[in-house]
Amino acid sequence: MFVETKDRLDKENLGKALELNRDILNHIDASIHNRNQELRLLEIYSKMDARSTAIYDKIKKFKVCNGLNSMTKVDKFFVR
Repeated sequence: MFVETKDRLDKENLGKALELNRDILNHIDASIHNRNQELRLLEIYSKMDARSTAIYDKIKKFKVCNGLNSMTKVDKFFVR
């Protein structure tokens, strides 16, 4: 009886550990995906002419320099 209880507890603990590991890996994958998207955006910004402008929504004007200025300090730290 003691062996069955120990095996059952071990199985439950292993199941919980597996579930927590999956959660950690999913979070890591999401973080990597988000960071890759940020790097891609910065790469696109770096290829654009700083004096470029574009009209969108028929009245709003987008300037590349405004887009770069709106980045956070953390994003600017990673720009090389």
